[in-house]
Amino acid sequence: MFKLITAPAVEPVTVEELRSQLRITSTSQDTMLGVLIEAARQHVEDYLRYSLLSATWELYLDSFPAAGDCIYIQKSPVSSVTSLKYYASDGTLTTLTENTDYAVDLISKPCRIYEAYGTYWPTPRLIKNAVIVKFVAGYSSADAVPDVIRQAVLMFASTMYENPADEITGTQVNRIDNNSERLLRPLRAMRF
Repeated sequence: MFKLITAPAVEPVTVEELRSQLRITSTSQDTMLGVLIEAARQHVEDYLRYSLLSATWELYLDSFPAAGDCIYIQKSPVSSVTSLKYYASDGTLTTLTENTDYAVDLISKPCRIYEAYGTYWPTPRLIKNAVIVKFVAGYSSADAVPDVIRQAVLMFASTMYENPADEITGTQVNRIDNNSERLLRPLRAMRF
């Protein structure tokens, strides 16, 4: 389970960019457009398994993976793992040391945390959420977010603005085509 600790300070696109895409000249709907941008970003993040802009997260696991297996962080791109803690059998919250107890692969998508050479995962207490990984994920600024992702956020926000329902009903019922997901499909961070 992921828990957001510190939310991103900005969105990947601005209200002005969305207003321009929708050809809206008035600022009277800016608050609603901002909400649509946030919803569109969250949709894109869920679809891609990304964190688009720098945010601090915690990942809670009930246990460590089996020996030789990795912890996968499905929130690309991960820029750092701040801490890896677990509840020891006596209930003590214990912090592991990077490069001594574990290593981090920030290049792979999704990011991988694995046992350091010659070590094994410790045995945590048999409780829910016994392992806590704190990390920072997301691009450093809105300008660093790839253009194709920014465009998908704009497209999704525009679709929500122009079609506030999933279907358009008239003499026929038509499902709204979701071109934004087609743009994003090749970028989706998946573990196979």
